[in-house]
Amino acid sequence: MIVKPTPQERAMRMHELLVRTLAGEFSWIEAAALGSVDLDQILCFEEERVVLKDNTVGCEGARLQVPKQPDRATCSGLLLTVRRHLDHSYSVWRGSRCLATYDPRGRLRSPETAARKAA
Repeated sequence: MIVKPTPQERAMRMHELLVRTLAGEFSWIEAAALGSVDLDQILCFEEERVVLKDNTVGCEGARLQVPKQPDRATCSGLLLTVRRHLDHSYSVWRGSRCLATYDPRGRLRSPETAARKAA
């Protein structure tokens, strides 16, 4: 019996292959020549969601609480991009600005944890 890999498993394999290829085949190229490429933000599942009145968005059964933003009274009604990363964590974006990051269970990460993860 042949078992087909899930989309997440296929994406994870593609991510690993790409990282190994870039590390092995192109190690002679300086990092500055490649620029700063964040593969976690490229190799992910992305969907647009409208924020509900309780400041939450849903993605694959997880309910993500959007934290209060300094420039808005509420995020209710905004169209945001929710990314599900290959490590099963989430991030919520408005344009190029990351509003929040979440662990695989949908729990909001502290800003310090998110900064360490991004570094």
